[in-house]
Amino acid sequence: MMGSIAENQSGGSYIYRSSKAALNMVMKGLSLTLKPRKITVVMLHPGAVLTERQAYLSGYEGMVEMPFSVKHMIETINKLTFKDSDRFINYDGETLPW
Repeated sequence: MMGSIAENQSGGSYIYRSSKAALNMVMKGLSLTLKPRKITVVMLHPGAVLTERQAYLSGYEGMVEMPFSVKHMIETINKLTFKDSDRFINYDGETLPW
């Protein structure tokens, strides 16, 4: 979500947010380049996943555990069709705002 301009409600983290937004721009361009070849390209957000590093650095508790996120990302990927190309989606398949 740090790459979403629409969801930036707190400011801060300028460099990190910029790098995520740049990655989204690359993926958007790639989706358009590969569209004639019928290759699906999506941007997939794993959710706020709890990691040891996050817990150690900030005490932050992620919203989802890693196995839960991975399971749902696999399910979402398996359901993708070419019509889904060019979307920014959450691990559970919901469309996220750019």
